[in-house]
Amino acid sequence: MTVSGLVAAGLGVALLPLEEPAVRGPQPGPVLVPLADPGAARAVGLIWSADAVPGDAVRTFREFAVEWSRGSGR
Repeated sequence: MTVSGLVAAGLGVALLPLEEPAVRGPQPGPVLVPLADPGAARAVGLIWSADAVPGDAVRTFREFAVEWSRGSGR
């Protein structure tokens, strides 16, 4: 399920890039409200349980996210 799908199911709100196909796709219910400041930025991080044993997908995503953040200058 996508983040916009979770919003459509009534499970919260989300900040997503307008370029995200799921934001522009046909989702019954959600309302798109563009932010007034196109230069808006947000610092984000990853969090997980210290006791968890991450699966391959989690490790791959974590490695990707760390490398991407280093390469993008963020």
